[in-house]
Amino acid sequence: MSKLKQIYDEQGISTYSLTRDTGSKSRTNTLEHILNGSREITSTNLNMLTAFASGLGMRLEDILDDFDLDGTTSQILNIERQISRLFERANAKHYIDNEDGGFVIGSNVFNPKVDDLKILKKEYDFIKPWKSHANQKTEPIYLLNRRWLKRNPKAKRNATLTNLSPRYNKYSEAYFIYSPIYDKVDGERIGGDFKMAITVKNKEGHFMFSEVYGVEFLKTEDNKHITYYKSHDNRFEVSPTKVHSWKKEEISELEFYHALFSQYNKFEMSK
Repeated sequence: MSKLKQIYDEQGISTYSLTRDTGSKSRTNTLEHILNGSREITSTNLNMLTAFASGLGMRLEDILDDFDLDGTTSQILNIERQISRLFERANAKHYIDNEDGGFVIGSNVFNPKVDDLKILKKEYDFIKPWKSHANQKTEPIYLLNRRWLKRNPKAKRNATLTNLSPRYNKYSEAYFIYSPIYDKVDGERIGGDFKMAITVKNKEGHFMFSEVYGVEFLKTEDNKHITYYKSHDNRFEVSPTKVHSWKKEEISELEFYHALFSQYNKFEMSK
């Protein structure tokens, strides 16, 4: 149960009364959708949320859960939207999927094989489905973003995907791999792992480096969480069967999307 729903139930007033008395009578349906879970609270106008909180005798932060306050919910909605966009945009000749909803998409590579589905991961590296949101031992995203903003943009030129010349990027070979995670008891989808595994080559076809950019997320009400990660290798070309064995480090949301969006032109997608 969300914090807003709990506070609302304790007050014992109708949604109509709450919205009418705060000057938001036309927003009764919105409030009801938030309370029954069919609408995310973070996709609601901030002024409207403030009015709802005020009508319940609370501050805005009093009606928001931790994962709403730190942006986790919004980030999960964002990454799920990108996963859907890629899957819908991919040509049928360039992807395979399975009954679990996972898929492998190739860009500038030969078609993935059916056996590649065996590598869809079922466990997390950074976050655990059975731990609470507050107990996930990962670095705060806003701190990672702050470090990314302070980076030297000229460092490691053409040695990492996020600082790569477009003339090399167009020769890169990439796999986009999505593995959903399901609750062991009721079978509900509770999160997933989405990654882009890429090998960068020059125009002569010579290997330069490989990198993996990924994100793990849980979206259940009591442990919403998200973590972005990266792997780098100067030895081997990437393949769907190798991406799980490389050592991973946490990275910022900004670096993840910078890398992901660099490949969207291959699918004629906007960033």
